Amino acid sequence: GNMPTNHLNLSYNQNDIEIRFAAHNIYNATQNLYRYIIDGLKKNWTSFEPAGTIQLKGIASGNYTLRMQCKNIATGKIVAERTIQLTINPPYWATLWFRALVASVIALLVYLLVKWRINSIRKEERAKAEIAQRIAESKLQALRAQMNPHFTFNAINSIQNFIIDKDNDKALHYLSEFSKLIRNTLESSTEKFTSLEAEVDFIKSYLEIQKLRFDNVHTELEVDAKVNVYGLFIPPLVIQPLIENAFEHAFNSSVKAPKITVAYKQDGNLLVCVVADNGVGMKIQENAKHNSKGLLLVKERLQFLNSEYGTSDFSMAVNSSTNCGTTITVTFPLVKNSNPLSV
Repeated sequence: GNMPTNHLNLSYNQNDIEIRFAAHNIYNATQNLYRYIIDGLKKNWTSFEPAGTIQLKGIASGNYTLRMQCKNIATGKIVAERTIQLTINPPYWATLWFRALVASVIALLVYLLVKWRINSIRKEERAKAEIAQRIAESKLQALRAQMNPHFTFNAINSIQNFIIDKDNDKALHYLSEFSKLIRNTLESSTEKFTSLEAEVDFIKSYLEIQKLRFDNVHTELEVDAKVNVYGLFIPPLVIQPLIENAFEHAFNSSVKAPKITVAYKQDGNLLVCVVADNGVGMKIQENAKHNSKGLLLVKERLQFLNSEYGTSDFSMAVNSSTNCGTTITVTFPLVKNSNPLSV
């Protein structure tokens, strides 16, 4: 007769199985024949055989129902039947919860990676936007201040090169110095004279900016201790074009240790500024026409100041010799305020 259902619960590596079954206490048991069917694995009953043996090799994980029957030849009837539920558990890495966990971890990693990349791009874009905004402001300020366009172009071009090279820190530093330069120029652009203190700060920033482009050029800025930088005033943007000429034109590859010196000193009733370089000399400088034009503009400006104030104390002298450098000496009267009626 029917017997209670049993349940075999096995792990994934217990999937080679042999089950033997037989009917006991039945009249003329040697005349028994056996067959079985496995729901979930085989669709049809096996043929009746004298031995009740089930062999399963490498069975896949899953749930199966084994039904076994015994038939007595003498009577031709099914005399015994047994059902066993068989479960082969999958390995943990094949389980739904593990796959869900792995999928969740991968999804989290992808999310974090995408978020990091988005934040990184936003940070880059913010830095670029800040630089672009400051470039725009610098261009506008430079325009208003009517600074030397050649210098402005080169300065902004250098900043853009740093941006192209993704050197944002250097670009921002360069912009900071450039903005300071523009600010000093703006503050003095409405006045004919600026304090010597502001002039010296301006030249310091200017030299730092130029050193970023011409890092092989050694520069020195000297102010004689006797000079009262707080009590004297000079016309702005007279010395800067002379220093720019030296940076742009004084040196070629033959000059091994290029050097520019800017020195302020007092000589009697005159303030003297000397811009000296150890370059090739003006006669063999490239673009000499542009160079002489720049010097001519400074000279004309000094002549206008002489005419306006009825003096000859605004002057410029150039001493240049081939391969021995150039020295430009500019003199100013001792002006004690930013908008003098006379000097």
